Amino acid sequence: MHPPLFAIILGFFGWRLWSAEHWLDFGFEAQDTLDALTQALEQHDEAGLKALLHPRFSGQAPDPKGSDWLDIGDANEAAEAWMAYVEQFGPKPWIRLFAHTYQSPPCAGRLAVTVFMEAEGEQHLHRARAIVQLQKKGSKLLLKGWRFEGSMNTQDYRPRFVDVATKRGLVWSAGASQRMGGFAGMGSGVDGGGGISGGDFDGDGDIDLILLGASVNLFEAVGDGFYRERPIELEQPDLVNATGATVVDYNNDGLLDLLLTHQQGPRGAQLYRATGPFAWTKATEESGLVLPANHYTIGSVWGDYDRDGDLDCYALGFGDLNGDPPDFIMNARNGRRNLLFANDGQGRFTDQTDEAGVGDTGFTLSGLFTDINDDGWLDLYSVNDYGSNRLFLNPGSTGGRWQDATWSLGVYDYGAGMGVDFGDVDGDGDGDLYTSNIAIRNLWFYDNNLLGWLTWRTFLSKEIRTPLFLSREQMRDRLGVGTRTAGVWFADGNSLMLQDSDGNFRNVAGEQGVWNGGWSWGNRLADIDNDGDLDIVVANGFMSRAKRRDVYGPHIKMALKYPERFRAGEFYTEGFLEGRSWHGWERSRIFVNDGEAHFDERGYGLGISGREDGRALAVLDIDMDGDLDLMESTVGWDHNPKPPFKLYQNNFEADNSWLSVQLVGTSSDRQALGAKLRIITDKGSITTWNNSGGSYLTSIVAPLHIGLGEATEINKIEVRWPSGKEQVFDGVLVRTRVRLVEASR
Repeated sequence: MHPPLFAIILGFFGWRLWSAEHWLDFGFEAQDTLDALTQALEQHDEAGLKALLHPRFSGQAPDPKGSDWLDIGDANEAAEAWMAYVEQFGPKPWIRLFAHTYQSPPCAGRLAVTVFMEAEGEQHLHRARAIVQLQKKGSKLLLKGWRFEGSMNTQDYRPRFVDVATKRGLVWSAGASQRMGGFAGMGSGVDGGGGISGGDFDGDGDIDLILLGASVNLFEAVGDGFYRERPIELEQPDLVNATGATVVDYNNDGLLDLLLTHQQGPRGAQLYRATGPFAWTKATEESGLVLPANHYTIGSVWGDYDRDGDLDCYALGFGDLNGDPPDFIMNARNGRRNLLFANDGQGRFTDQTDEAGVGDTGFTLSGLFTDINDDGWLDLYSVNDYGSNRLFLNPGSTGGRWQDATWSLGVYDYGAGMGVDFGDVDGDGDGDLYTSNIAIRNLWFYDNNLLGWLTWRTFLSKEIRTPLFLSREQMRDRLGVGTRTAGVWFADGNSLMLQDSDGNFRNVAGEQGVWNGGWSWGNRLADIDNDGDLDIVVANGFMSRAKRRDVYGPHIKMALKYPERFRAGEFYTEGFLEGRSWHGWERSRIFVNDGEAHFDERGYGLGISGREDGRALAVLDIDMDGDLDLMESTVGWDHNPKPPFKLYQNNFEADNSWLSVQLVGTSSDRQALGAKLRIITDKGSITTWNNSGGSYLTSIVAPLHIGLGEATEINKIEVRWPSGKEQVFDGVLVRTRVRLVEASR
C-alpha cells in the first residue's frame, strides 16, 4: 500500500476512535451539568443555578403563571424565572432532566442536545422538550442557551384510578421475598416472580387470581371485587424458579388448567390439569408436554393453530444471561429455542417445532397467537429481548413450514421487547401491533459516532469482540442495516405498528406520541374510558434504588472501555451496582386515544402516581361494574421496598356504553382463542379479537370488554370462530354481559 494512503487510512481510523470517545465523554459531561441543574432546582438554590449558566446565556424559561415559555435575555433573568417556576411544585419538587440526543456534534467546547424535562409536586406534573446549548468555560460545561420545542404537557392529579389492592384483600404474605438475586437483580420477572394470572376457577362468574413471586399465591374472588387468600395445592411444584402460570382449558372440559413455567431448574414447565374448583393434579408426563431442563421458560401462549378443535402450546424460551449471554445484543440467536407443541385432542402433546420452523432463539419474553393477516388461521408473533421480534404466518390447510414474514410485512422491531398486544388502534377494521421495549433516556449512547467507534474498534482488534461488539460485516449480516440505524432502533422505545389495507405495517409510535414508555414491560390495548377506541397502558421501570444515582451511564461507559470485563459479567455485580438505580423511579403510562389514533400520556393525572418498578400488567373488570380496572405487579428493592401488586379500581364517571362478551366454542376450542368479533352499533362498528398471550408474564381468562362510546343500540355482532365458522348474533343490548355459543354446525 502506498505510504501516504496508508497514513491517511490509519489517520481516519484514529479519528473515528478519538471522535467517538470524545463524543461519549462530552455526553456524560452534559448529563452531569443537567444533574447539577436538577439538584439546584429541587433545593431552590438560586446561587447554585446561576453558577451553571454561561455569562452570555439567552433563550427561554418556563412561565410560572402558565404552560407557555418566557423569552430570557441574560443569566440573572433566567435564574429568577426558573426559581419562580419551581415554586409552584412546593418545597420538595421532583425534577428530571435527560440529555436524549445530540443536535450538533461537540466542537470547540460546544454542543447542543435535546433534553427531556419532567417536573412534579403539589399534585402537578409538567413534561417538556427543549434544545439546550452548552459551552465550555474553563473546566466547566455551562448552559448557554435553552429553547423549548412544542407545547408543555401539563397534568393535575385528579385520580380516576385508585389503588385498592389492600382494601380488596390482595395482601400477599410473601411480598417481602419477591426481590430475587440473579442477573442485575432481575428477579422481578426473568429470575422468577411477578406473574399475574386469573380465571373463574370455581364457576361462580368472578375472576379468581394467581399471583407469583417467590411463591404461588391463590386469591378467591368472593364478590364485588373483594378477595380472600386460600391455600393452593399443587403436586411437587417448583416454586423457587416459577416465572408465570398460564391459565388454559387444554382438554375442553370447562375447567381451567395451569402451566407453571420456570426460568431454570430441572423442569422447564409443569402442567396441572384441573379436577374441580381450585383443585389441580400434575399432568406433565402423561401429557407429553415436557420441556428441557434449564429451558428458561418465561411463559407460554396457546391457540388452535391447526383448527382441530383443541388448544396447542407455544412455549417461550429465554436464555442464561450469566452462563451464556446474548451473542449479539441487538439480534441474538443463542437464546433457548421456542417450542411448538400440537394437542391431539386427548390431552397429549407432540413437539412440532422443526416441522413448523418456528423455533425462534432471540431470548423471547412474550408472544401472541392471533390472526395477523386475517386469513382465518392463527399466526405467531414472538417478542424478543435481544433481537428482532418475529412473525410466523400459518400455512393454513396446506400444512408444513410457517412463513417468516417479519421483514416482508414490516413488523421487525429491534427494541428490547417485553410485551405485545394486537387490536384495532386506528379504527379501520384491521389489527395493529403495539410492542413494549426500552426507551433509553440518553439515546446519544447509541447514536452518531458511538457505534462507528465500536465498528472500527472491532475491526482493529478482533480479540475484544463481545456481545456488544461485532464487525461491520456481521452487523449487516444480522440486521441488514448499518450500525447507527440498528442502535437507534434498539434504544428508541415502544413501537406502534399500524396495518394498512394491503396487510403491511408501519411503525408510527413517534408520530402518534406513544414511543416513550420508559423501561417498558407489560402492556395492554384497552378502552379504559369506554369511548369506543383503544387506549394504551404500559408498566415500566427497572431498578429503583438510590434516587439520584443511576448506573446505566457508567455501565455503558465501562462496557465500552473494558469489553472483556463486561463479558465476564463484572458490570452486573453488586460490587459495581453499589445500590444505584438503573432506569428507576419511572411511572407507568396511560396513553389516551383521541379517536384518531393520536395519543396523550395522562397516567399521572388519572391516578397512576407511584414510581414502583412495574412488570406484569392485566386489565379486567374486577368489580363487574362495566369498566376496566388495572392490575400491575411491582418490585421492591433495598432502597425502595414496595408491595408486590397494585390493583387500580377504575372510577371513570363517563356515561359511555359497553359490552361484555364470553365466547364458548363447540367445534372450536372451548375458550374460542383467536376469534374475531365485529360489533355493529347505531354509531358505527368496532372490531376486536379474543387474543391469546401478549402482556409480559400475564395470563387472564376473562370475558372480552368492549367500549361502545355513545352507542345506544347494537344492530348485530359478527363472529368468526377459530374453526373458521362465521355466525351473526342480534338482539344484544348495550351495557350487558352476554354469552355467545358457537353453533354446532
